[in-house]
Amino acid sequence: MTAPEYPSEPDELETISDGMSTTGSDAFSFGPFKLFPARRLLQRNGETVKLGGRAFDILVLLVNRASEVVAHREIHATVWSGLIVDEGSLRFHVSALRKALGDGQPDVRYLVNVPGRGYCFVAPVTHLRTTDSALKPSASSSRSGSRTLPPVLARMVGRAETVHEVGIRLLAERFVTIVGPGGMGKTTVAVAFGHTVLTDFAAAVQFVDLCGVKDARQVAATIAVTIGLQVFTENPVPEIVAILQHRRMLLILDNCEHLAEPVASVAEQIFRHAPDVYILATSREPLNAEGERVFRLRPLQMPPEGVAVTAQEASAYPAVQMFLERARAGGTQVDLDDDVDVAAVVDICRRLDGIALAIELAAGRVQAYGIHKTAELLGQQFSLLWPGRRTALPRHQTLSATLDWSYNLLSPAERRLLYRLSVFVDAFDLEAIGAVALAEGDNLERIGNVDVSGLVAKSLAVAEPDSPDVRYRLLETTRNYALRKLAESGESREISHRHARYHERILFKSAQLEQSIGEWPHCLASKLNDIRAAMDWAMSSLGDTLLGIRLAAYSASIWLSLGLLPECRTRMAQALERLDASEATPEEQILIQMALGAAVMFTVGMGEEFTRTWTRVLLLAEVLGDSKRQLIAYLTLWAQQVRAGDLDQARRLARRCAAVAEKSGQAGGRPMARWMLGLCEQQQGNYKEARRLLEEALATDDEEDRQLQIRHFGYDRRIDGLGVLSHVLLMQGSAAEALEMSGMAIAEARQLDFPIPFCIAQSWHSFNLYLVGAEWSEIERHAGTLIQHAQRCGIEAYHGFGMCIRALSGSSDTTPEATAEAIVAGTRLLSRGQCSVFNPLFQAEGAMALAAAGLHAQADALFAMMVAEDRNPEHWCRPEILRIKGELALGRGRAEEAERWFGSAIELATQHGSSLWQLRAAISLAKLWVKQDRKAQVDGLLSPLLGEFAEGIVSRDLQEARAMTGRAKRRYQAPTQ
Repeated sequence: MTAPEYPSEPDELETISDGMSTTGSDAFSFGPFKLFPARRLLQRNGETVKLGGRAFDILVLLVNRASEVVAHREIHATVWSGLIVDEGSLRFHVSALRKALGDGQPDVRYLVNVPGRGYCFVAPVTHLRTTDSALKPSASSSRSGSRTLPPVLARMVGRAETVHEVGIRLLAERFVTIVGPGGMGKTTVAVAFGHTVLTDFAAAVQFVDLCGVKDARQVAATIAVTIGLQVFTENPVPEIVAILQHRRMLLILDNCEHLAEPVASVAEQIFRHAPDVYILATSREPLNAEGERVFRLRPLQMPPEGVAVTAQEASAYPAVQMFLERARAGGTQVDLDDDVDVAAVVDICRRLDGIALAIELAAGRVQAYGIHKTAELLGQQFSLLWPGRRTALPRHQTLSATLDWSYNLLSPAERRLLYRLSVFVDAFDLEAIGAVALAEGDNLERIGNVDVSGLVAKSLAVAEPDSPDVRYRLLETTRNYALRKLAESGESREISHRHARYHERILFKSAQLEQSIGEWPHCLASKLNDIRAAMDWAMSSLGDTLLGIRLAAYSASIWLSLGLLPECRTRMAQALERLDASEATPEEQILIQMALGAAVMFTVGMGEEFTRTWTRVLLLAEVLGDSKRQLIAYLTLWAQQVRAGDLDQARRLARRCAAVAEKSGQAGGRPMARWMLGLCEQQQGNYKEARRLLEEALATDDEEDRQLQIRHFGYDRRIDGLGVLSHVLLMQGSAAEALEMSGMAIAEARQLDFPIPFCIAQSWHSFNLYLVGAEWSEIERHAGTLIQHAQRCGIEAYHGFGMCIRALSGSSDTTPEATAEAIVAGTRLLSRGQCSVFNPLFQAEGAMALAAAGLHAQADALFAMMVAEDRNPEHWCRPEILRIKGELALGRGRAEEAERWFGSAIELATQHGSSLWQLRAAISLAKLWVKQDRKAQVDGLLSPLLGEFAEGIVSRDLQEARAMTGRAKRRYQAPTQ
């Protein structure tokens, strides 16, 4: 929004603008008012009404056109001829005009706003002729020049709308204090507003800078001298009030925080007795004066957190604009050419909380250090000493000087509270303040009766009232300053220990809550940075190792739920290294081992580290007699064998799990064991038995037990069960039911706030879409989501799975070589994550794509790689691999061999109960027969198979089979998603 523009030295007796043609003797009468346009005079019952220049011009225009709707555009063109202003300026001056006329009081109506069109003067108007050429404005309306208002900045960044908001508030309330931290731009806004309304106040805008006033007794004298009074008494307030009660003036009182009480006292007297004096104050805390309305100055607007923006988008935000302008003013040509630079600049502005002075000082360092080094140095203490403009006030020369000014205004108790609160990285509530900054055992007489509201009032802390319970935080620059004061106080270790102990208590409470009622305390996510800081301190040389281990144990579910698996692995491994030398309980040890095992499984895979970790969990659980965790240990060790392809060992572990569940009576153990056995049957290709076990597991599962497993393990057997069952249904010919179920798995996984279930659901759904032959865009959407999510969470196996699906279902312009390369890369990630059960199918499909393009050597090489790496040739996708083997032989001209492979594929698919693989192999064989002119056999081969598929979605294979039989050409239906 552009600020209104006015001539800096307006002529009070300027001629009426075009469109308001009057003569020197013209006058108008309406109600108790008389209007003399040529003399720029408005009277009410013979008394002069004080009115700003623009408001007066608007009144003349509307009165001349009484009863007509005068368009906004016409008013702008007439009143602001040659100037560019915003709509808010017109509203501002119309509001002033209405107030002067008393419009809105009972039975008083002069101006009407016609929405979307303009304004209309609706009162009866009498056109008068007068020869009283001696009529002059009263002496009280003559202008007194403003000599105290500082010059406006050459360019004010991001505050035009704020200036307008301040004006609207001031017009309505008469007494407004702009409050904000040091360096936020309070004076800039006040001065800009003063220049904006010079005309309206006939240049009677007085600026009183109280920065240099040290003695409270000098406040009134300083104001008196500024407005032109000579001071002869110790208390000039009565004289100030006496002269101002007959004036119309804007009085700007700048830098009031260190003299809040005496300034409030004088301002109250002026507000009460001088009804045409408007008071605009600036302070780091409210004055708490009668009639005062506080305007909290917001930081310069920045890009929203967590949203990536382009250089063009970032440059539209005032905070970034200021940084770039100040950096360029310092001699550095900053061009945001890449995403890295954009992210660095946005990060700098955000860490400086959008404070104008802080951004200006940081931008001034770019010439010496560059953008990225400046960002790196930002958190260091010496950045508080970066110098600014030499012409700036001393307290604005550095951030440290700015904060020194505020810190020195605090009481000793408030200073102590401020530096103790600096230990919090993010927002904190009253409970946290009591536990850390005002903990039991403190000498309360020494600390004093103080609370955080004083720091909020003085703009050293920020309240966040939108949260369920009000939370507070320190701005980043304030926190860095206060951390230095904490170090100087000698209390750093004690306060850090309190901070860590407080977070250990809430984590422990949360863990107990989970065990008792299975509820997830989402609020802990907002404490993540403080939990990190507490763990870092506890594990440091100055910290408390046992406290660090307890923090690790009871924070485990947070890392898993937020998808921070690499960090979870690192922190649990660090705690594990210290376990033997600590007095950690078996419960704490097992929590750490379980979290480490879960993180290892989905990051580096199920190798030796995984086996070691979960074997130790199983032993600990047996020692503790903890059947629930024994079940989880069996589950994870079983998953390792499933993903490695050792289905015999996987079945043995699943049966042991079932035995423990039966013996312990665990409600969730029995359905979990059925799910484990069902997945073994699916991997073996025994679809009928797999479906029975999986449906039974889903129907009988215990919800509380399932939720507890999710919390401590980050894995959901229901989501996996739905995904596997959806694939079984697809294999059996129920495509619509399969896609509905895998889609339901995605919807449920989204509600869990855990990354692994979401990756599993996306994997099965995208795989089902691929097998059905859905549109490429639909498969790409789900595969792309899977890749993005897995990358963000550091889960290599699912990243590789998504790469393979995307490659195999790629767009038409993807080359076979590119497809093969992507499959090799994807299967490598799957192998690294010890999840190679899909590799044979992906590699075989890639080989077929190469062969179809005539690249037989490359196809043979990829197929040979598959054969060499396949640890379990009797798996679920064996029929499809046999079919592909036949296609490769056919590509080499070996038709007889191809027919044998196709026949073997059909036979094995029939044994498995896989209608999908059976139909695919039959289609390949039918195509071969067509080439051999054995068309009569095609219908007999395909028609019996078509009846095995459920109604609904028609897959790509069904379309092809029906086309070949010639039975349903006119009922051809494209695949749906």
